[in-house]
Order: sequence, then structure tokens, then C-alpha cells
Amino acid sequence: MIVPCGPKDPMHCFERGPETPVGGAVAVAPIPPTIVAAPVDFGLWAGRGDAVGTSYPPAAYSGIPSRGQGGRRSMNMQTGSSRDRSAYTVPPNPFTQCLYREQGLWTEIAANGGLTKLCCPSMPGKGDPPPWVAMPSEGRRYQQIGSILLPIAEGADNLVTTFQVPTGYDGVIVSIVNMYTGAGFVEGSGDLHYRIQINRRWLKDYGDIQTTLGTVASPCMIYRGGVKLRTQEVVQYWVQLGAGALGRLDPTGRLVCAFFGWFYPQV
Repeated sequence: MIVPCGPKDPMHCFERGPETPVGGAVAVAPIPPTIVAAPVDFGLWAGRGDAVGTSYPPAAYSGIPSRGQGGRRSMNMQTGSSRDRSAYTVPPNPFTQCLYREQGLWTEIAANGGLTKLCCPSMPGKGDPPPWVAMPSEGRRYQQIGSILLPIAEGADNLVTTFQVPTGYDGVIVSIVNMYTGAGFVEGSGDLHYRIQINRRWLKDYGDIQTTLGTVASPCMIYRGGVKLRTQEVVQYWVQLGAGALGRLDPTGRLVCAFFGWFYPQV
């Protein structure tokens, strides 16, 4: 009921009371509620009960029970229900849709064991050795073998073999080979200098090898658990001839170098 503003309280212009329409009551035919589905698939959130993603035209309010106080719809976070269906009159905007899609993704990840199970399958279980000590079931073995003829220049590094760790994987070198197949080589004489390079550094203890290490049929094991490699690292095996080596080594011989080990998904 509308009353005039009071002289002592000019802001008080309304008073609670029943409204009486001018000209008497007007009969309005009830309109059946119509629910319009939004174009976003919210199947992942079925059963939430908050009606997000569904629009309810104003004509449908009469058919939807309200949970506010006194039968009135309320958006008050303390006294009303902000999840009242009648509060949602339009589909969620793109930002809300993005948040709910992300929520669905994390819900699916959690239902499948979480990030540890989905993204880190090589994570050792309780009591299992690390993946660089024992190859896990997701590991991939490799053997990189290369050979070249005896170089014609002394004092220069010559690349024998190389490989790169695949993206998303780490690795380990567990055994190596460097040998000369011809005659005339004396172990430790300085005629042959083998070295292993990882990216831009020489590998410790393997920067100047002057003896034969293993054969292709029986590689030389690397102690201390092998050499760990990181993703995308480039590994190279070089050889250099010492002074006067061409006069002592069989020119028909070959220089053979090899790496053996495995790759495993990054932990």
C-alpha cells in the first residue's frame, strides 16, 4: 500500500500492506513452466541441483518452488538461498562456463587417481628402486652404436656417434663401448683419445679415455649407477688421434663407439 511521505521522515514513502490493483483484480491464466537448456553440456555436473547452465523464463517461476524466507525469493547469502533456481534467469557467461569445464576436468583427474597416476607413471612406488637404477615398465631401452674409418688428421676431434634424449623423457647410460678394430694399437699409448660429451660439457672421468672399454657383444658397465640424462640433452662420443698415430695404426681399422641404457618418463 502506498502512503504519502511523512513530514518527519521524508524518505519513508512506503508501508507494508496488501496491494489493491486499480479497477479490481485481473485474472491471469497460468502459463506452464518452460525450461530452456543452455548450449553448454553440463553432463559432468549432473545431480548438483543448482540449475547452473539452465535458464528459466520469468513465466516459469510460478512452477518452481522457492527456498527463500517466507516463500519469497532471496539472494541474501545469510538469510536466503543463493542457489535458488529462480535466481538463474540466463545461461552462464563464457567465464563461468570456463570455470565449470575446468572443474569437470579436475573432477575427472581426481576420479582417475590424481595427477601422480596420470602424469607421473614412472614415479616409483613404495619400496621400488628409482627409474635410473632399474628400468620401469614404461621405460624404453636404447643402444646407440656408431663407427668411422681411421681419420686422416691427427689432433682433431672426430664424432663417432650421437643421440638426443626424447622430449618428456629422462634417461640413463648404463654401459659404453670404445674400441679399435685394426692392428697396431697399444693400450694407453696416447694414440687414441676417446671422450664423451653431454651438451657443452665433457663427462667427468670420461673426458680422456686412452684404453679400450668393452666390445659391442660385451659392453663396459658404468659403475656408480650409470650416468643420468635429462630431457633433450645431446650425448656425443668423440675420438682424437695422438701425434704420430697414423704411422702406427692399421689404416683399414675402424673406430667403434656405443651407448647402452634406457629412457623413462620424467618424474
